[in-house]
Amino acid sequence: MLGTAATTPTAGQNWIGLVNSTGTILSTASLVSLITSGSVPKSATLTAAQSLAAGTYWVAQLFNAAAVPLIYRTAMPFTGFGVVNQSTATQRYATAGTSQTTLASITMSSNAAGQSIWVAVS
Repeated sequence: MLGTAATTPTAGQNWIGLVNSTGTILSTASLVSLITSGSVPKSATLTAAQSLAAGTYWVAQLFNAAAVPLIYRTAMPFTGFGVVNQSTATQRYATAGTSQTTLASITMSSNAAGQSIWVAVS
């Protein structure tokens, strides 16, 4: 859910994607139309359906706008709380990459602790 909508998002540069444990982007969906209004739950359909084996997967989000959306998140006492005793490559919540305009492969070992947000995959 959005706490605050994005303003002036750059077309083609706001994405959500499914990422496997090696950092490979498996499928993406554009978020431009979803991040500019409303404080209601949002959903996006990936461009390619995925049949996944058991394993660990992440949901990546990329925003590029004059003001990026504020996404509701848990109230962790500090940023690293959700990643205690985990390596950078296995953090549950992380920040990775800067100055990106499209989702590309992620170097999982370069992750930095991030705030936790809630997503669901079906």
